[in-house]
Amino acid sequence: MKATITRAALAEAAQAVKGLVTKDGLSAFSKIRLDASGSLSVTGSNGDVQVEWRMDGDIRDKGTVTVPGTAFASFVGAMPEGKVEMESANHRLAIEANGVKFKLAAGDAMDFPVMAGPKAEARAKLSLPCMTLREMLRKVKFAVSTDTTRKNLEGVNIDLKDGMLGMTATDGRRLAHVEKEDVADAAQPGMNITLPTKTVAILYGLLERMDEENDVDVVFDGSAVQIVGDTWIMTAKVLADKYPNWRQVVPKNQKHRAELKRGAFLEAMGRAALASDEASGVKITLKNTSAVFEAKNDITAANASMAACKMDEGVKGEFRVNPRLMKDALESIDEDDFTLHFDEGDGKPIKLTCALPWVAVVMPYRKEG
Repeated sequence: MKATITRAALAEAAQAVKGLVTKDGLSAFSKIRLDASGSLSVTGSNGDVQVEWRMDGDIRDKGTVTVPGTAFASFVGAMPEGKVEMESANHRLAIEANGVKFKLAAGDAMDFPVMAGPKAEARAKLSLPCMTLREMLRKVKFAVSTDTTRKNLEGVNIDLKDGMLGMTATDGRRLAHVEKEDVADAAQPGMNITLPTKTVAILYGLLERMDEENDVDVVFDGSAVQIVGDTWIMTAKVLADKYPNWRQVVPKNQKHRAELKRGAFLEAMGRAALASDEASGVKITLKNTSAVFEAKNDITAANASMAACKMDEGVKGEFRVNPRLMKDALESIDEDDFTLHFDEGDGKPIKLTCALPWVAVVMPYRKEG
């Protein structure tokens, strides 16, 4: 192969696939594939996720090779700006720009472990704005599980039914769900897949690189999903285990509610959290028009309050929470106002809602905790 491309474009491609590459230098997943056949592309894979990043370049001799991914990313990152010349010959790839030249061992492209995408008869296809997919993921990804012993929870569940797209994530201590209506024709076949936690992180990073005005296309079957962006294609396995019925976890008809200002709530809780620890958390007391936040440990104590609280006269809510869980949930939305729903009693779930079709559930500490 022989091609010319800008260093900026090549660096962006290398960065997009770098996180998939193993660093052992021995396995097939330590390599990336450089393809200069139809168009110029860089592909990386870890066996569960594959990302192909496409670029504009001048291809003079077609060809496809594999090279060590970590070394390639490092060399590209160290090159000066300008045009980069890439040429493979005699099992070596040379990359050169403005007098700086690196060489890497080049392997046979047939050895690269290309992932199989959805079958041709994939039963669900969806096209939606990049920003819609990105913002929905942002509102739930904070709650994804990283517990590898509970595989059915380790990711974001994506459900398309009657034209409505829903996303859900939970790690057992918190839950988040968001919906978007009229994403597809109501007669279109539905889909229900769970993207693994690591896949969600990779996808979100790719979506952040996209122009917000562009669309993404999603194709799915029972074992894999393929998402096509403006310059990239992500192919990924989906979780085989069925996602649990998350609706059973969301409290219904809670007796009390408090209407709160998100910014003031986060600010006051953040001050109290300076004296909290993982075991004790922050104690929140809601009463009449105020919310009081208290925390203490063996060395320090903190107390803060906010006045912008609306709830029924005479009602009192008192619970102790992990401030990080509350903060993650509230920072996933941009609404100024939110509602906190609660029941009397120790350790009962707290539900958060706002004007969006979004709900989050946080489990407080029990008193003995």
